[in-house]
Amino acid sequence: MSNRVQVKNYLERHIQKHKRYHLVVNQSLHFMDSEFIIREMIDASEDEIDVLYEIFEQMDPNEEHLHQYLEYMAKLYIRMNQ
Repeated sequence: MSNRVQVKNYLERHIQKHKRYHLVVNQSLHFMDSEFIIREMIDASEDEIDVLYEIFEQMDPNEEHLHQYLEYMAKLYIRMNQ
């Protein structure tokens, strides 16, 4: 099974409730749904998926910890796309 499929399955298995993240980046308020950042992660390049797979493989599958990580990734996504 590919790392992409494993990352997708991991997130589907451990994220039961989706959230909307409220982020302030460069003094601007942004909103991002967890579903959006998950789709972006699953659509990442093979190299990025390999890194995500390694991170999730070592991460405690606690939903709140996963949401904290997803919120962090959402903030990075906003910064990289400004």
